Amino acid sequence: MRIGVDVDDVLADFSSPLVSYLNAIYGTSFAYDAMHSPYFERVWKIPSVTMKTHLNDFVATHIYALEPCRGASDSLASLVDAGHELHVVTARAHSIKDQTIRWIDGHFKGVFVECHLTNQYAEGPKTTKPDVCSNEGIELIIDDNLEHVYSCLRKSVKVVLFGQPWNKMIRPHNTIVRADGWKGVLPAVELLGQR
Repeated sequence: MRIGVDVDDVLADFSSPLVSYLNAIYGTSFAYDAMHSPYFERVWKIPSVTMKTHLNDFVATHIYALEPCRGASDSLASLVDAGHELHVVTARAHSIKDQTIRWIDGHFKGVFVECHLTNQYAEGPKTTKPDVCSNEGIELIIDDNLEHVYSCLRKSVKVVLFGQPWNKMIRPHNTIVRADGWKGVLPAVELLGQR
């Protein structure tokens, strides 16, 4: 099966260091586990344009220091060994494609067939994750962001919901299975493959 895998907070531990970064800027002490939204401007109650500036600064200074999510490497290897074809499908901006590919190759060399960036929140031409899935024949995506999860479900793409604080309230159903960490991804993929 062709499987799409998100980058931020699925492959890369992105938001945990971002929370620390924003806490340092604003003198706050928000806990990562208390994040109720992946759109942190809602948590810090700052304008979206200000958050975009912070994100750009964070990416410029932290992108290569991001750690892979625990268990990702072994689980991805198991998916490949099971015969699945893996594609990166991320909403990241086209402007950081080279850095994204370099980070992925540095941590997951040879695992992914292709890297697709939708440019969803940046200036310039955009696409969506469901469109990438449709165009590439991707049947299932591993993602944490509910906006992307629901848009994929509407296009009949099965979803492994990668557990994060902002998606705790979602209940599994026929085409969505929750995985709390990479240990749960392989069983979730197997279950969805049978549906």
